Amino acid sequence: IRYPAWTAGGLVLLSSLVIPGGLLSRSFGGDVYYYRELGHRIVHGQIPYHDFYLEYPPGAVPVFALPSLLSQSHYFLAFKLLMVACAVCAAVAGIAVLERIGASATTQWRAAVVIGLAGLALGPLFLNRYDLWPAALVAVSLLALVADRPRVAFAVLAVATVAKIYPLAVLPAA
Repeated sequence: IRYPAWTAGGLVLLSSLVIPGGLLSRSFGGDVYYYRELGHRIVHGQIPYHDFYLEYPPGAVPVFALPSLLSQSHYFLAFKLLMVACAVCAAVAGIAVLERIGASATTQWRAAVVIGLAGLALGPLFLNRYDLWPAALVAVSLLALVADRPRVAFAVLAVATVAKIYPLAVLPAA
């Protein structure tokens, strides 16, 4: 993985710091309030879909529970850091896909800037939804696919689909 991929990851991190509702902000919690409640219930032994209603697919459960395992009082920060990690992973994997398919250096650099700064366009929604989890999984799946690792690619794509239904759109191309 070369410089454009790491530049994309660095820009994602920088964007995550400055956006409203980002790492340096407490102004917007969005759905994270609800995620915190779900995570609290899960780590205290309640079973989703059995003990309480959960409108999200099963693949979302780890993302809700993990920050609660770390710290309930710092859930918002832990959740946002998890989403930043997912966003950086998605950005790096996305640019690595371009590199693997032979895209020009100019294309890679342009894509790195666009992907890296995309969070600025989303504003408070960027880190306050769990959508970066399946996005990272889709990006890793595509990277595995272009690296000629079809079993890994389809396994990761399956996990992504269990987290959110939209990764199924990748299946025909894969």
